[in-house]
Amino acid sequence: MHDELQKSESLKSFSLFGTEDPLIGKVLDGRWKLVQFLGEGTMSRAYKAEHLQTGEFVVLKMLHKHISINTANIRRFDAASREVMSLRHQRVAKMLDIHLDSEGEIFLVMEYLPGESLEEVLAKVGHLPVHRTIEIFSQVCDALETAHDDGIIHRDVKPSNIMLCENDRQKDDIRVLDTGISKLVAEDEDVKSSGYITRNKEVMGSPMYMSPEQCMGKRTDIPADIYSLGCVIYEVLTGKPPFVGKNVLETAYKHMNEAPKPIAPDSAHDKVLSRLEAVIFKCLAKDPNERYQSASQVKSDLAILSSASEADWQSNTFVFKKTTRVRKRKKVEVREQKKPKMSIEIIALLGALGVICVVAIIWIVAFLNSDSTEGPTYNNDELWVIKDKGKQSEQPDYASQEDAARTEMSRAERESGPDSKEYAAAVKELARVYLNSTHWQEAQTSLTKLTTLYPKLGMESQLTGVKAELAYTNFILNKNNDARDYALASIKEIDNMQIPDDKKDAMLAMPLQVLGEIYTTSGNLDKAEVEYSRLQQCLAPFRVKNVAQFYKCSAKLADVFRRENKLRQAEDCYKEAVSYYRNNERQPSLFLAKAEYGYALVLEKENKLPEAEIHFRESLSITSNISGDKNELYAPIKKHLNDIKWKLNFWGSLMSKFSGESSN
Repeated sequence: MHDELQKSESLKSFSLFGTEDPLIGKVLDGRWKLVQFLGEGTMSRAYKAEHLQTGEFVVLKMLHKHISINTANIRRFDAASREVMSLRHQRVAKMLDIHLDSEGEIFLVMEYLPGESLEEVLAKVGHLPVHRTIEIFSQVCDALETAHDDGIIHRDVKPSNIMLCENDRQKDDIRVLDTGISKLVAEDEDVKSSGYITRNKEVMGSPMYMSPEQCMGKRTDIPADIYSLGCVIYEVLTGKPPFVGKNVLETAYKHMNEAPKPIAPDSAHDKVLSRLEAVIFKCLAKDPNERYQSASQVKSDLAILSSASEADWQSNTFVFKKTTRVRKRKKVEVREQKKPKMSIEIIALLGALGVICVVAIIWIVAFLNSDSTEGPTYNNDELWVIKDKGKQSEQPDYASQEDAARTEMSRAERESGPDSKEYAAAVKELARVYLNSTHWQEAQTSLTKLTTLYPKLGMESQLTGVKAELAYTNFILNKNNDARDYALASIKEIDNMQIPDDKKDAMLAMPLQVLGEIYTTSGNLDKAEVEYSRLQQCLAPFRVKNVAQFYKCSAKLADVFRRENKLRQAEDCYKEAVSYYRNNERQPSLFLAKAEYGYALVLEKENKLPEAEIHFRESLSITSNISGDKNELYAPIKKHLNDIKWKLNFWGSLMSKFSGESSN
């Protein structure tokens, strides 16, 4: 009830490990007798306790040793605990007292609330209807607004911290739990800290509900709670959180990069659900500045969501307004001071120190370079260049298929003549066998024969497809000039065809891909951008059916943008490619490793180093699992990770270097 791992009455005197808990029956401060073990989380163990004089029950949360042993935290407890205990609101579970015993254990004394957590309710019913969801989270917003007004960021909004209390007069009487705990255990708010990890490396927040800035270890503010609130509302409506990965890293990646899936395919036909979806998605904006800036704004939109006319909804709600974060800054009084005059001796001394610093910097740079991973130089501009294009992959029944096709071609030539439609059909079938079995030279020969046969037989309309296939086979055979000519000719003919757009888009895919590959390889990036952009548009209607073609095109267009230094477009396209792959493919592949690497290159160039590090590490993990350190990407990934490490934590990296620790 009060923690993620709350246990039933049957665990009255037992810990999570099945052994009798030695604290059961213990009396703290002469007042509270521990009567039941409730559960254990990352920061504390929770007990139900009885007040010996009044007989009232409370919840005691004992902080783990690795938190309570920190003297800095204990020194802050007195001031912080008074602030937290002064927080009083109908929707906030009360913090009653904080107890420090003689053994250094810290107990937080909290109000005991009979009822069920939202997590327990969802475990029973799966999800809740829209109108009940609105009622519950209007109350949650009240609790968060009160905490935020008192300068308290919750940092751990999740279903298990939302209680539906027993109340005969109100169906859903809500209390928000653990409000203020993060203030007690987090480091100083004025430091660039963390919503994600404390100085003790203690995770603050639950991965499935953490904001992107929490995942990156950045400073957290009210919008971080708003994001977590959006995650919980999404789960209550759909039965599962918006972002769930196979592990903490993948979940964090999804929070930072992926868009949430629509609540329901037919939500557009349900006005209330459609509006609630808009509210949730504003809460889930990746940029904190694009979210609601207060819980009161969320509550305001929830209040009129069901009843407002479309005109009022569009004009009088926060969901469509651009919000601006206002940061309060402390005024600093600056006093003029007389600058002391420097003597010649001081100037000379400073000059000598400057020379020493320059020498030291030169030495450090040389020293750091020695930490680079050895390996051949990798050309990032060739990330998506197709190598070993002519490599054949034999089909199991290739020989029998070729023999059958050749026999049919000989029969057609013998019986109908070399200028007959029957013979042309047999040649086309033989070309198909060669294409499917990657016998490119033989395929080119057969296709070239068709360019002579079709005009003789009045079958010019079929030449367009042949030219597109010749463009691809010539590209594979490194005959780029011929490939370009065939591709341009087929595109021109397809554009002039009077056929439905979807058929035209399908026919254009192959020649556009060939042109994109040729222009990318030759460094003609302007033309490559044009061809890949059009290819992406052609593939968009088929991206569900031909998802691999779509994410490969997005990745290649992204890299063209990267090489052109159009970093915003490059980031968007790489994000799309990676997202489509992860949402549709079951297993990682070298394509995903390359896409993660390319994405990280863009983020690194944008100086988004923490995010770049995540994607480089993901690429390294995939590469190592598939081909170990033999893959050509392994060394450059390690080098980029090493460079980022030095940039993010120079002195820590320097100390590690001197102490001989591993650089990654």
